[in-house]
Amino acid sequence: MGELAAFIILALVTLIPAVVVVTSKNIVRSALSLIPTFLGVTGIYILLSAEFVAGIQVLIYAGAITVLILFVIMLTEGGTGVRVRQVNEQVPLGATAAVWLGFLAGHGRGAAGVQRRDHRDRVPHRLRRGVRGHQPGAAGLADRRDDHRETGGLIIR
Repeated sequence: MGELAAFIILALVTLIPAVVVVTSKNIVRSALSLIPTFLGVTGIYILLSAEFVAGIQVLIYAGAITVLILFVIMLTEGGTGVRVRQVNEQVPLGATAAVWLGFLAGHGRGAAGVQRRDHRDRVPHRLRRGVRGHQPGAAGLADRRDDHRETGGLIIR
């Protein structure tokens, strides 16, 4: 229950500033709103026990990339306060796509959002466990291949 609460808090810490990044009319405010977004993603990496990736996320994205974006804004006179009218005519299309993708992500894969599949039928016949004529150690190889395919399948799907 604690991980779920932490995930919900980190999701809000990530999504609310991300909405500010997209909707803010002030480009400097948008760039500064990237920092809590990147830090929220860092927290999610920590929940996934990917501490190294979380450290890289803080150093590269929350630090260097945000500073680079701010320097570019200041050097190109984007942060001078001069109002430039920006028209985005694709807001309804973007909102429709976001709702549709949210529906697909939440309801397209079952209640948990992840559909587990048995990949043993894809393992070559000679690598399956309990098959006559298999080489020593091949059964362990088949198990490892199944683990990697399932992990890769969860990431890719």
